[in-house]
Amino acid sequence: MIHRLTDVAYVPVQAKGRSALMDGEVHLVVWADSLMHDDVVIVSGLIVDGGLGPMMLAVPAGAFRRIAELSHTGGRAIYSMGFGMRPRSDSRWLPWLVPAERLAERFGVETGAAA
Repeated sequence: MIHRLTDVAYVPVQAKGRSALMDGEVHLVVWADSLMHDDVVIVSGLIVDGGLGPMMLAVPAGAFRRIAELSHTGGRAIYSMGFGMRPRSDSRWLPWLVPAERLAERFGVETGAAA
């Protein structure tokens, strides 16, 4: 949960990290049964020395379920996706990708206020 102090709102977040790139992309796999609420925001990105990589994903769970690829493993449904650190203009994830220094804006917090 993120507690936004500007309006005292609580924003549910599901954070996913990745410590290495695969084929130049951050790959994310999420168990389908862990996405119970559409208002949860999934946050994912590359974790590097000193913090976060240059590009982050911040997508509502409902949109994630609509756009990610659905498959099954061991009888359980999973969603998977991938995004690059320099996303192409035709990436279906582009609306939810943001430079790491602007991630707080995805939660309704101005960058200056986040500091």
